[in-house]
Amino acid sequence: APLAKDVVLVVDRSGSMSGKKIEQVRESLKFVVERLNEGDRFNIVTYSGDVETFRPELEVMNAETRAAALGFAEGLFAGGSTNISDALATALPMLSDSARPSYLVFLTDGLPTAGETDEGRIVQVMRDKGGAHVRAISMGVGYDVNSRLLDRIADAGRGRSEYVRPEENIEAYVARLYESIASPVLTDVQLTIEGQGRSPADGPLVNRLQPASIRDLFRGEQLTVAGRYRAGGEVKVSIVGRVGDSIRTFEFPLRLSAKGEASTHRFVPRIWASRRI
Repeated sequence: APLAKDVVLVVDRSGSMSGKKIEQVRESLKFVVERLNEGDRFNIVTYSGDVETFRPELEVMNAETRAAALGFAEGLFAGGSTNISDALATALPMLSDSARPSYLVFLTDGLPTAGETDEGRIVQVMRDKGGAHVRAISMGVGYDVNSRLLDRIADAGRGRSEYVRPEENIEAYVARLYESIASPVLTDVQLTIEGQGRSPADGPLVNRLQPASIRDLFRGEQLTVAGRYRAGGEVKVSIVGRVGDSIRTFEFPLRLSAKGEASTHRFVPRIWASRRI
């Protein structure tokens, strides 16, 4: 059975979201609420110049709270300025239980006009108040979306971003976004690569890994990591993560090609370089 999780949906209802955008966000919100599992805990935070919450704290998902949340979503309308920093500061403390997979789902065009408007300081709110266990999932809507800010928030929360244009069918995008929180398999993932016969004095075998921090793994996903290494040879790759309340370790043998050795994986340097840039 999927792990029980905590989810806070943060919804932009500012004036910049008027028209098709707020319709898409309303449908996205209802889509996620309808698919949260019984026993999940959730809340909805909406914001323009001020911040409003569906309930004062996390609610357990059941038939009653689902119906109330869908009604709350149906009543959303757009108007006012955009106070992203206060919305994050309100939502993140609700995700304080580090024993449960915790997700902040951010539906917005990412254009702050009230409260703190400096992008770097907004991202710092995510880092300061989120905790290491909180994952941020950003969904940006519209042609004028601030993708740089949304990507930075997602990176700070070791999550992901999706983007949708106003005229597009939003269902596929929201389904993909929801898959990111529906079935977490391995959380708090750590990767190590150890070379045989190397000592600490030799320095790290690998460096400049991309992604630098690994997000949670979900059902049906694969983990792709690219980096640079100092010397070829036999190595051991270890992946450690949390499955529910237990810690699991997976180990794999791997051989790194020596310098100048012919390789069938010549696409790897290009992947690494493009991610690094």
